[in-house]
Amino acid sequence: MKGQTCIHGMPSPKSCVTCMEDYGVGPEPEAALPGFVHRFEALYAGLCPGCDKRIEPGDTIVKGFPAKAGVTFAPGEIVMLRSGYAIRGATATGDTPAGVCETKLDTTGAADGDLKVGAEYGGYYVEVDNSTGADAVLATDDNQPVYTLDANAVSRISTGKSKLGLFKGFSASGRVRVYIQPN
Repeated sequence: MKGQTCIHGMPSPKSCVTCMEDYGVGPEPEAALPGFVHRFEALYAGLCPGCDKRIEPGDTIVKGFPAKAGVTFAPGEIVMLRSGYAIRGATATGDTPAGVCETKLDTTGAADGDLKVGAEYGGYYVEVDNSTGADAVLATDDNQPVYTLDANAVSRISTGKSKLGLFKGFSASGRVRVYIQPN
């Protein structure tokens, strides 16, 4: 980032409270942040340190996460982290949310972590499918946690599932809007 603005739009990482919390106050790193591509959750307008494109407050983050070998990710699918590697969303406990897959990635033939899957999170929300029956997210669940059911859907019931994020309403087509902030 030497000679570039921080990802939050400040003149340098050393002048940004968020960068200092994330990366310390030591010397500025020489290169762009590893694993990030094109978009960031900007607090201020500025330039992306990875591609020099303009970023605006509220822009969505797309971050590359090391992918588990033998997995095929499709755009729009839920991506979770298990033991440090990105996997497709599934009914399981102990997984951490990464986001929603941005582009197709097939890790067949690669070793764990050789490839990174781009997952979108932050910003305002991402959209995923709703469950059905008793698991279905309801309009009255606004701002309540929702849980990963599979690679495409969320549930309002936590039993046996990992938290994906907070419910932020429905789209016009009935998809569930979820605010995801990875740990």
